[in-house]
Amino acid sequence: MLCEKCKQRPATVRLQQIVNGGKTEHHLCQECAAALESPLSFQQFFQNMINVFAASHDQEKGGLNIGTEYREILRCPRCHMTIMDFKNTGKLGCCECYKTFGREMDAVLKNVHGSSLHQGKIPRKSGAKFITSRMIDNLRVSLSKAVAAEEYEEAARIRDKIKELEAESHG
Repeated sequence: MLCEKCKQRPATVRLQQIVNGGKTEHHLCQECAAALESPLSFQQFFQNMINVFAASHDQEKGGLNIGTEYREILRCPRCHMTIMDFKNTGKLGCCECYKTFGREMDAVLKNVHGSSLHQGKIPRKSGAKFITSRMIDNLRVSLSKAVAAEEYEEAARIRDKIKELEAESHG
């Protein structure tokens, strides 16, 4: 396949762009790909996302109203970084910043990713076994809690579900 831009050299770079939910794909040679403007670094991208979502969260949600006074007051006790420093740099100063700015960071991450909890990806081929294994582990925790709370009927139901899932995974 030839480069879509110069139409002279073989395309060795595949460039995918997603803009407003629409995906486009381009095939370029090494030289044409190098000549493109460099994309935003991760830090620049993250900083832009923080600014956009924090501003929209302030205005639309009415929850965390991070006004000018609050931004200046909220300061990490260890490294003295403010929430504005975090928004401007996209970096935290120390491990204590995670505790200090936790609520603000959760709000930003939920807006950017839909959740502040990293779920990861599940492999397609072995995913069913992994999901079943995770369900069994969660049910075992629930079983222990039910027994500790002396909810024996619930514990029996959970035990039966565990046996059913184990039989399916081994059969």
